Amino acid sequence: MKIQTRLTLALATCGLISASSVALLTYLSVVEIQAHDALSSSLLGSHILQAFAISGATALALAFIMGTTIGQSYGQRINKLIRGIRSIQANNELALKLGIGEQDELSELIASINRMSQELAATHRELKDLSSHDPLTQLFNRRYFDEQAKLAFAQAQRYQQPLTFIIGDLDHFKQINDQYSHAIGDEVLRVIASLLCGSTRESDVVARYGGEEFVLLLPNTDLHQALNCSEQLRSNIEHYPWYKIAPGLEVTMSLGLCSDTTAISAEAMISLADKHLYSAKFSGRNQTCWKTHMSVVTPLWKSENMRSIAINALMP
Repeated sequence: MKIQTRLTLALATCGLISASSVALLTYLSVVEIQAHDALSSSLLGSHILQAFAISGATALALAFIMGTTIGQSYGQRINKLIRGIRSIQANNELALKLGIGEQDELSELIASINRMSQELAATHRELKDLSSHDPLTQLFNRRYFDEQAKLAFAQAQRYQQPLTFIIGDLDHFKQINDQYSHAIGDEVLRVIASLLCGSTRESDVVARYGGEEFVLLLPNTDLHQALNCSEQLRSNIEHYPWYKIAPGLEVTMSLGLCSDTTAISAEAMISLADKHLYSAKFSGRNQTCWKTHMSVVTPLWKSENMRSIAINALMP
């Protein structure tokens, strides 16, 4: 039975009780008024019955009309409340907001539910954000990046699309912390995050991978495009006015690339990019290294002497 019907019946029942009470009072009033004529009038019984019948019928009609009207009004509002709560369960829509309507006890209940649902939705958003973002830089964290990397690798494999991973690591970051303080180091990380986001597309995924290491996922991006992007990032970081944060402060980044989609997994591509990053560090820092068709790691935008050092270091 619907809530509106149940509520109508309940209110109608209350009305019947009220009708009976009204009829009883009417009866007592008639008895009191005509008591002195009771012994002499043979029509007393019929008058009382007539008064009782009229009063009872009137009270019953009023109770039924009141019960039906109130029942429909409250029933509609309660049904709306139930539908709203069910939508939370079905669609995971936590931010429930129902119309309050009349100012009564039920409206106070609906207002309380609205407040609680809004607070619950806000808390859920905060928890979801914490689970996928780094609190210091507001970039995506490693957990979220690894999930997106698997999806991007699967898509690249399926549609034969290019894909590139870039790993960047700040040069001598420990010295920055030691010389300028950890507060300055944190500010450097926040600026780096801003520079990385400002030099990439909306379709790219930029994340803080840990400490001073950052990683980028560039979907539908071949090696040549990735090299241009990497050099732009490296140059922006090198030429940023770091002296505004601390006098004498200089910051650079070394980067490693991998665009080899023949690797067995996204993890394998990231691992190759990481190896190329360490080659960039070994080759003098503040540069980009990638894998060539000869399966060797070579630094970009450096002298031939530095290039040969990196190649020889990787030779057996």
